[in-house]
Amino acid sequence: MSIPHLHAIGEIIRKVRKEKGFRLEDVADENISPATISNIERGIPHVNPEKVRYLLDKLGLEMSEIPARLAEESKRLKNLEFQLDSAYLLWSLNKGDAALNKVNQINIKDGNPLAARLYFIKGLCFFSKKQWKRAEREYYQAIKIVNEHPFYENSNLEAQCFHELGMTYYYQNDLEKALDFANTGIDAYKENGDLPYLRYGLRSNKAVYLDKLGRINEGMQTIQEVWGSIDPGHESKHVTLLYWLKAEFLRKTGMNDEALKYANQGLEISRRNEYCKFIMDFLMTLGSIYAKLVQWDKAKDCFTIAIETRHQLKDVTALATPYTRLGVIQMNEENWDEAKRLLKEAIKIAGDDLPRLSYALMFMGDFYHKQNQPQEAIYYYERALKKMGSFHPTLKSKLYLRLANLWEDADKDEFKKHFRNMNKVRMLQKEKEMDVFDEIV
Repeated sequence: MSIPHLHAIGEIIRKVRKEKGFRLEDVADENISPATISNIERGIPHVNPEKVRYLLDKLGLEMSEIPARLAEESKRLKNLEFQLDSAYLLWSLNKGDAALNKVNQINIKDGNPLAARLYFIKGLCFFSKKQWKRAEREYYQAIKIVNEHPFYENSNLEAQCFHELGMTYYYQNDLEKALDFANTGIDAYKENGDLPYLRYGLRSNKAVYLDKLGRINEGMQTIQEVWGSIDPGHESKHVTLLYWLKAEFLRKTGMNDEALKYANQGLEISRRNEYCKFIMDFLMTLGSIYAKLVQWDKAKDCFTIAIETRHQLKDVTALATPYTRLGVIQMNEENWDEAKRLLKEAIKIAGDDLPRLSYALMFMGDFYHKQNQPQEAIYYYERALKKMGSFHPTLKSKLYLRLANLWEDADKDEFKKHFRNMNKVRMLQKEKEMDVFDEIV
């Protein structure tokens, strides 16, 4: 008997037992234990068929009734799957509240394996609402059910939950834990299971976390693990992200020609598929490469066009990046009023996006430092440090160095404190020095 049928029979048995008001212990006797009854109800394979027949007899169920009950149960499960699909579609359309209302109306008990999908979708909804802890609880509950049911033996839902858990910690600025979940998701991923795109998604997210931690070489190695397996015609968002990451890592290691090649390829993929967010990301990468090559006009064109994607973006906080980069260029060209305007706009747009906010604050500090206004510069540098959390230790050490330099003649204790902090960070994370455009997400 197939696993779906095993589960369906188990669900029928559980329903009849509940209707009769029996607990597991009430049905158990010297021939069948509560644990065996529970296994039968959960559709666990390898249960002795004689035990199933014995349990059916005890509950007054005839084998002749089973086909009709199976058809009824199959219809009920298909209806539940349809409702779950509808809720997931609502979430995909950025209707998180409507999706959450939908799943809250779906009556699925924890004994039903579809409950894992329900908890997963609830986790996505809470993630969209930035209710991180509630999202975590839903994902963990989904993982628990997946591990209890053979229904999921070819499913990658568990790996998908770890993938999402990594992102909840990323947005809470805990990159080490985000990286741990990405690795756990990679370990849990089944190559012959469903969700084949997840193979790329898990590694691209891992590479992002490594990038933010300043571990560039490890990030590049992570991309290379799957690069050779990418189908040339595969242009999903996960694959497009891999192109962007490869271009970024090449840029950060000084391989500008190769970086330009992959950035342009990724930009064309994004244009063909109307991936507006990626269009902006690739323009950012291209602009940064041109800035490194001191081709300022090309750099400014890339950043300015990136800002024009504003009406197509779901998350406008991403616009903080082009505003920050344009502000840096204007500073380098000593267009002070325009630089200040752009950096103020970047800080405003970044909102609660801590990485982008930190970078914008840091460069506003640079602006005031260059304007010989040390107290204002210190204010912005310290704000940047408070927002930075665990990401990019190399950048954090640069901030401590900036602060140490500002305090050197004014307060020796503050100078020593920031200098010690800088050395502490550098001891924990040794990484090559970056140019100015490596400092901006």
